[in-house]
Amino acid sequence: EELLDWLEASYKSLGLVTWRDRFWWRGVPQSNLFASIPGSLDPDENRPVLLADHVDTAFAEDLFKSTGARISVPGADDDVSGTAALLRAAEALKDFKPRHDIWLVHLTGEEFPADDLGARRLIRGLLSEKRRLGGVLVLDMVAFRDRGDPVFQVNAGEGEASERLAAAAWSLSTQTAAGFTPVLRGRWDPRSYLYNTDALVFSEAGFPVVLFNEHLNALHNLERRHYHESSDRTALLDAGLAEAVARAAAETAAWQADQP
Repeated sequence: EELLDWLEASYKSLGLVTWRDRFWWRGVPQSNLFASIPGSLDPDENRPVLLADHVDTAFAEDLFKSTGARISVPGADDDVSGTAALLRAAEALKDFKPRHDIWLVHLTGEEFPADDLGARRLIRGLLSEKRRLGGVLVLDMVAFRDRGDPVFQVNAGEGEASERLAAAAWSLSTQTAAGFTPVLRGRWDPRSYLYNTDALVFSEAGFPVVLFNEHLNALHNLERRHYHESSDRTALLDAGLAEAVARAAAETAAWQADQP
């Protein structure tokens, strides 16, 4: 809640409207936080574009193996890097006048055992309101790379709408992420990382989805050091990569929100 209070104050200082969806899970208070860059279209035509991260952390596997203690990791890459990218996007887009809303969304409960709790909560509300979205762009771990590795991933959800959005995201990424190599991963590409994130539940609910993440997947770097460990700290992050992915995601959100 303290982090969400700080984020909400940061968005309000930029002149953005914010709101929270508060609820309880296993006796623990939870919140999804939203900030909005409003679109010009009437509500019945407005299809918001979501730019989303998650705001919880896993417990440190290294400490659990050595002591049995369940202690939260610092979470610098997973997923404070995504949170920082949303804040940078808010600064860049705050004066943008799109056709459709852009919602900056901080989702709770992505990690086990909550299992995408905040995303599922949001999806239930969207479906019950029959709210259609222009797209969902998820940022999950966007700032760690091996030395000299230029790759980051643009992962498509299932269906033609996701494929079109991912193709646009990849094209924009190639134009904005100087010095890095965005790689487009289809939904069933074994190197896609969509399966292990909030993006999957949005895809399975039928929304157009793209996941941005660093060069990490089931076949590459999944067992790397620092992932879900107590050493996931800012000193290990690559600011250039984080900036490149943040810029690519913000450009994609702006492009999609301005479609007719």
